[in-house]
Amino acid sequence: MQILRPTTERTRAIDDSEKAARRDTLLNAAKTLFLEQQPSLPSVQAIASRAGLAKGTVYLYFSTKEEIFISLLGQMYEDLLKQMNEVAEKAADPVEEMVESIVAYTHENPHFLPLASMASTVLEQNISDQHLMAFKAMLFSGTIRLGQSISQTVGGQTDAEACAVLLVHTHAHMLGLWQMQQMPPRIREALSRNNMGLLAPEFNQALRTGLKALWGGTPSPP
Repeated sequence: MQILRPTTERTRAIDDSEKAARRDTLLNAAKTLFLEQQPSLPSVQAIASRAGLAKGTVYLYFSTKEEIFISLLGQMYEDLLKQMNEVAEKAADPVEEMVESIVAYTHENPHFLPLASMASTVLEQNISDQHLMAFKAMLFSGTIRLGQSISQTVGGQTDAEACAVLLVHTHAHMLGLWQMQQMPPRIREALSRNNMGLLAPEFNQALRTGLKALWGGTPSPP
């Protein structure tokens, strides 16, 4: 008679597709937890529990919790840059449609700007130089490519380098405006009562206005 031996759960992924699936599971768990408890970063233990994995398994994929979130942020930047590049290549009015694309993206991904605002002060402080430079290289190359696409779309009247610089300023404006919104409701109400609402502008409209002004010198395509 054949004796059935008990099986034990595998703790290591066995092929690239399973490794990628587990990595995505951890990133999705991290995103969900961050949305629930921001601005605090959830612990590795909390992420592992939400993903249904052992804490030790997390460290097979990420060295620190900050590395988890810089990876998540990197994915979002890649998605946004790809989306903007598609707009730049096809839109009749690339500036107008890129602005709307940015506004829509920040609305659809509420964890993007909170994480982006933490990048240099929190996330980048506890990851390896290798991961940090990979993240920066992705941002740099994506920005350069998008600047080239915008320059070509507007007929070459604005060079690619100038467009790339404007993209960096766009990013700074977006983050700065979001950070202005992060105030207790009582402060916002006090500003409104005292006719100081200028210091707490509505994000989406202010973002549209600011980005269109920033790109105002960029000519429309012929």
